[in-house]
Amino acid sequence: MRIMKNQPDGFTGPDLVTWSALISGFSQSGEYRKALVSFKKMNVEGRKQHSIVIATLLAVTALLVVLSPGIEIHGYAICHNLDTEIMVSSSWVDMHSKCGFLDLGIKVFEQMQKRNIVSYNLIIESIVMVALIKKVEGFLREWMLILASAQKLSIMFSL
Repeated sequence: MRIMKNQPDGFTGPDLVTWSALISGFSQSGEYRKALVSFKKMNVEGRKQHSIVIATLLAVTALLVVLSPGIEIHGYAICHNLDTEIMVSSSWVDMHSKCGFLDLGIKVFEQMQKRNIVSYNLIIESIVMVALIKKVEGFLREWMLILASAQKLSIMFSL
């Protein structure tokens, strides 16, 4: 960002490619909040987004497990007719699922006009993860009951 501010006169500012690279770089290096801030700065400057940037930002919100920025980003995608692109829709499904709203993820998936192997893999992975979590919860409950029973026996034998 500092480099972009120190450009010579006549420099019109970063273009879509520069902004995309910046946002992608922040995302890949784990600086998710900086990616979201860059998106906002890009919007303030009136720069139009690309579906790759939108998909990247939806993935960022999924990794942060925060729904509200993702909803704003998706709203932007809808307003700029980017929401029907497979990459954006798939990221939208993934974000809902990772934020704990699998039912909404499934609904988005079912409404997708086009699907590809990525979108199918995302929805299958999401459903499997929820099923596995429920299975783990069942095992944990069972284990807690066994531990509780073992503690009762231990107390009885120590008396």
